[in-house]
Amino acid sequence: MIVLLSPSKTQNFQDQPPLEDQSEPLFREEAREIMLHLQSFSPGDLARLMKMSDRLAGETAEKHRDWTAEETPRLQAIYAYTGEAYRSLDAPSLSRAELLHAQNHLRVLSGLYGLLRPLDAIRPYRLEMAAPLGPGGTKNLYHYWREKITALLTQERSPFVNLASLEYSRVITPEDLPGRFVTPLFKEDRGSSCSVVAVHAKRARGRMARWIITDRPERVEDLQSFCADGYRYRSDLSEPDQPVFVRTAPG
Repeated sequence: MIVLLSPSKTQNFQDQPPLEDQSEPLFREEAREIMLHLQSFSPGDLARLMKMSDRLAGETAEKHRDWTAEETPRLQAIYAYTGEAYRSLDAPSLSRAELLHAQNHLRVLSGLYGLLRPLDAIRPYRLEMAAPLGPGGTKNLYHYWREKITALLTQERSPFVNLASLEYSRVITPEDLPGRFVTPLFKEDRGSSCSVVAVHAKRARGRMARWIITDRPERVEDLQSFCADGYRYRSDLSEPDQPVFVRTAPG
C-alpha cells in the first residue's frame, strides 16, 4: 500500500530531527532545473506568479536564491513540512521502525521535487503544483511532472491511497497505474447535511496517513477500520474507490 500526501507551504528547518537517517530526492536534478528557473524571477515576478504579498515574495526570493548554497540547511521532508496534515501525522513521535516503514509506503507530491520519500532531505522552498510555471519548455508543472511521477509510481506497491489534495493529485493519471487508486473523503455531519471542511479534512488525511504507517493495513477494505478523531466509515455514502468517513461536526 502506497500513501500519497501533498506537501505544505509551511516548513520548519530549525529543529533538530529525532532521526538522523536521510535519503536523496529521486528527482534532485529536475528540482535543480526548476529552482534555477525560479531564481530568475524577481520578488515582484513571484508576487504575481504565486499571488502572494510583497513581503512573502521577498522572503521566497531569498529562499530560492540561497537554495543552491552549500550552507543552506537540509531536513527530511517528513520533519520539514509543518502544515495541518503533518501536525496530525506527528512524525517526531513515530519510532525509527515506523519511519523506515513510512519510507517504503509514503510518498509526497511536490511542485519542486516531484515525488518525495519521507526521509528525503530537502531545502527550503515555496512552489505550488498549480503555479503557472513551465520549466524546460513545458506548459506547466503538471505537464513537466506527470510522466516522470507516473513512471516512478508504476514501480510501487499497489493499492494507492490518495490523501493528497486535488491540486496535487491531478498530476497523476490513475488509469496509468497498476492496481487500485483510492481517494478517501472526510466529512463533518452537521445534522441536516454532511460536507467536507478543508482544515478538518487536511488533519484527517494526516491522521489516516499515520494510522496506515502504524497499523499497516494491506487491503483497501482494511481502511474501513479507521476511526481516529471520531470519524467512522459510512458505507451508504461510499463508492468502491472513494470511501467516506464521517464524524459529528465539532463545536
